[in-house]
Formats: sequence, structure tokens, C-alpha cells
Amino acid sequence: MVTLAYLAGLVLEALGLTSTILTISQYLQAVLGIAPQGQTVFSQFAILSQHMSTIDAEIAALSTKDDIIISDISTLATAIGAIPTAPQLAGHAVTLPSTAPAGYGADNTGAAHAVWSYILGQGEDAGSALDDLYGSRISLFSNTFASIPGAPWMVAWNLTGWQNYASGNIVPPAILDERTILPTDASILAWANRTGFGTYGWTDTHWRAGTVPMQLDQNRADVKWIITMTPAEFAAFQVIPKTPLEPPIWPGVDNVDFLPLTHLAERITIDGPMDGVIIMIGTAPSRLPFFQFSALKSFKYLGALAFVNDNLDVEAWQTISFTDGLYTPKTMKRATSVYIRTTGGVTGDVIPWTISP
Repeated sequence: MVTLAYLAGLVLEALGLTSTILTISQYLQAVLGIAPQGQTVFSQFAILSQHMSTIDAEIAALSTKDDIIISDISTLATAIGAIPTAPQLAGHAVTLPSTAPAGYGADNTGAAHAVWSYILGQGEDAGSALDDLYGSRISLFSNTFASIPGAPWMVAWNLTGWQNYASGNIVPPAILDERTILPTDASILAWANRTGFGTYGWTDTHWRAGTVPMQLDQNRADVKWIITMTPAEFAAFQVIPKTPLEPPIWPGVDNVDFLPLTHLAERITIDGPMDGVIIMIGTAPSRLPFFQFSALKSFKYLGALAFVNDNLDVEAWQTISFTDGLYTPKTMKRATSVYIRTTGGVTGDVIPWTISP
């Protein structure tokens, strides 16, 4: 291939030949009678002959390099003429092998997997980048996510650009309510399938750069519903806010567990833990005054009780009065034990209870 450096070299050689010819001209002038002082005509001719031999050699070298230039120009012209000016495969059928080479195809370990899993410069693999590009195309034509009222965590996605889309043409699988998330839900997928399973059920599906629960629409096979809740949002909903501690309240007989009963005596201690006690009076001394409430009596001076906390601190005592009475702690969530005293001659039973979990 002819290069600028190569041509520059030829120019320098030609300039050298010109210099030689000028030198010979000077010697010719000397032969004609203007030779430098101290030189004879014969010596001038000898020098002239030597320079003529140099000229012959350099002219021969230039001739060889001219031939090379001509050859390179011919090769370059041939190469330029060989550049195609039309699609190279136009009009030519492509013959594919009957059996794909080993390692190719839609497998998870071969060349296809390697290509689509190749990490690009922005840190995303080739498959996800192509998916993002498609998503950008969808957004460009205003075919973005479609959502429905009451489903803030669930949006629809259509791979055909919402062709023939009309209101009511899509049917979501379920309404998802974040208030139904429990601490026991292992994942967004588990919560969704527990509370809003839908016709087909949710499955974790690779979507762009991550994995999301996805389910087909119940009316259109080309529409998929995607749960957009992030793991961080899911974890935040799983945290149960702490409620203020309050004294126990009788939750109903079906929601309590009764502990073994203890017979009343003048002074007894019953260990818990307990959320309250039921005291049933069997007999009371006749000297005690009382008030009648329907079929029940409320005695004066019958006795009292006091609940104890886990630090063995005793709260203010409460009067025992009714023949069938309910008593709970007033200043603690749950009592560790209870102290009871009664006046002489009182009989009856004490039944501690706890609220069922």
C-alpha cells in the first residue's frame, strides 16, 4: 500500500539525485576551462566519470521504486473496486443447519444465556437492557402502566401497546390491601397469594432489573398485572406499631382461659400471672350489712384484694362485695399475683383468668 511516508522518501531521493547532477555540472564547468586552481582536466574527467556512475545507480533504484508504486496503485484500485455497493445478502437465501450447534438455543447455560446475561457498561445485563429499551418505546407512545382505583400496589402491563384497549377490557385478579400484611407473611408473593390469589395466582417473575410478583389478567391474555410494592415498603407494613399499655378488660368468656380455683380464707395469696379474678361468695356472716342487686347481694366489710406486679409492688386495694364479682388490675397490664383477705366466717371460691392470645 502506498503511504505518505513512502512517497516522502522518494522525494528525498530525487532531491539527492538533483544535488548530484548539480555537482556534475560544476565539474563540467571545470572541464570547459574554469576548473579550480591546482586541478588538471584529466582529474576533472575522472571525478566526472565517478559521479556519472552514481547517477546511473540512483536512476536504476528510482526505476525499481516506480514499478513498486505502479503495482501498489493497481492493487489499491482493485481493492476499491471490490467494495460492495449493495446489500451483500440481497437475493441470497440463508441456509441454517438442521441441528443447532452445541451450546446454542434457549438454554440457561449455553451461548444464549451468556449473551443475554452479559453485563453492560451501565451495570445491567443485556436482556434487562433490551427490556428497558422496549419499555422506553412503550412509554414513548403513551402506552404506560394502567392502574385501577383501590389497587395502588398493582398495575397492568401490555406487551402489544394496549391495542384494542377500552375501558372495562381488562379485569384485575384482586384488590390488594396493605393493611392485611402480617408479620408472618414471608414475602410479598406469600402475602399476595394469601389475600388476593386471583384466578391464576401470583408467581415471582423476572422483570427488568429485578423480580416481581406477576399474574395474567382475567380477560386478556396479553395483559399482565405486576405488584409494584418494594421489599422496603413491605417490611415497613409488617412492623406492628406499639400500642399503649392498658389494664386488662374482660374480653368475653370465649376469649379467656380459667386457672384452677382456690377456696377463700381470711388471708390467701394466689400466684399468676393473671389478668383478673372472679370471686364467688358462698356464705357470709349475718352481721354484715348488704345491698340487693336483683338476685345478687353486695356486702359491706366483707373483704378486699390487691394485685401485685412483676416487681412485687402492690397497687391500691379493691373492696370485695358482690356474691359473684369480677375484679381486674387497675394500674398494670397483667398481675403476677393477688393478695386476698376476708372477714371471719366468709366462704367461697376464687378463679383467676387470663386473656387468650
